[in-house]
Amino acid sequence: MFIGDKKLAPYDGWFLSLHGNEECGDSRNDASWFALIHSAGWKGTIWRVVDEGAGVCRIEFAADAKNLQPYDGWLLCCHADEGSGDNRNRNSCFVIVHRPDGWKGGRWRLI
Repeated sequence: MFIGDKKLAPYDGWFLSLHGNEECGDSRNDASWFALIHSAGWKGTIWRVVDEGAGVCRIEFAADAKNLQPYDGWLLCCHADEGSGDNRNRNSCFVIVHRPDGWKGGRWRLI
């Protein structure tokens, strides 16, 4: 769940989500979707943290709706270093949910 400070307080309590919605522009390519945060009360907000040891983990999407089942097990990733167009600006990049087929950028350290 997102915890907003003063400026971002309107988004406090929103959830990391995957909606897989073409109409909303969520599609990145055939193998990935953009991740988002969304207000409470919607499906697509369940994730699994898989320990890989040494403080590193994978964050996998856990489908909680029938229409999202094809994306169960897909990984929260960052591909900004791959010429993907995911760079937002020089200080940030977009996060994606990618099918788990050998792509890099899906390892995280939770702090």
